[in-house]
Amino acid sequence: MVEETESIEPSHTSEELVKKEVTDDVHSDDKNKELPNKRRKIDIDPDLKNFLVELSNKTDSSVDYLRYLTSLTEQDKTMPLNNVANIMKSVLPPGTKISKEAKQLMQDCCSELISFITSGATDAVAQDKRKTVLGDDIIQSMYTLGFPNYSEIMTIYLQKYKEFQILRQLTIGIIEQEGQGKRYKKRQENTDESNDSNDDKDGD
Repeated sequence: MVEETESIEPSHTSEELVKKEVTDDVHSDDKNKELPNKRRKIDIDPDLKNFLVELSNKTDSSVDYLRYLTSLTEQDKTMPLNNVANIMKSVLPPGTKISKEAKQLMQDCCSELISFITSGATDAVAQDKRKTVLGDDIIQSMYTLGFPNYSEIMTIYLQKYKEFQILRQLTIGIIEQEGQGKRYKKRQENTDESNDSNDDKDGD
């Protein structure tokens, strides 16, 4: 007597099981780490956020701008090293070499000087309840902080710069007026030529 055996059909094929395992792995990993195609959402430190808000109220600057300043790297706050080296070489005898240490030291000095002078100018702007730092503010800051010789030179430079800007605007205005005059003259000539041709046709 042959025993009848029930044929058990698999509920899932091998391919379906593999897909299910992969899907489960993805969802389980998604709870612990982000997938590569997802952007990481950075949570701002509450203490830093409160500090930026308080500083924003004191300095009349936006929180986004202050957050941008705190995100700057050391490289963002320094002048390009090649530019610093070129300036140093311009005042040295030909053939003089500059070590990397000296270049980096001068690079830091430039950044500190810029920050130092600008901070003094910012104080004057805050007292006047303004939001824009002007060239005169930089000059006054240099004089106040002990750089009178440089402030005199910068005063001359600023005056020449303003004169150049005025001259540039006048030149642009003259060129635009001449261009408009030439275009108007050309239109008039074209109009006269068309009128003459119409008169000739009427005469015929």
